[in-house]
Amino acid sequence: MKAHYFGSEFDDFLAQERVLPEVETVAAKRMVSYRLSALMREGHSQQTSPAQKDSRTTVEKFQKSNK
Repeated sequence: MKAHYFGSEFDDFLAQERVLPEVETVAAKRMVSYRLSALMREGHSQQTSPAQKDSRTTVEKFQKSNK
């Protein structure tokens, strides 16, 4: 048995329950999050955010002052 419209019945069900846009939004956010974490694991993200830089500087100053 070959499905010509694979997944359409479930999409129709979600639309009928009026949750299709919310489900699609959550799925898209999860895909972006997954891809970002995969890129970070691969080492493609070498930059640090300003918050990370500030945090590192604060920790270093604290360590120096306690010596």
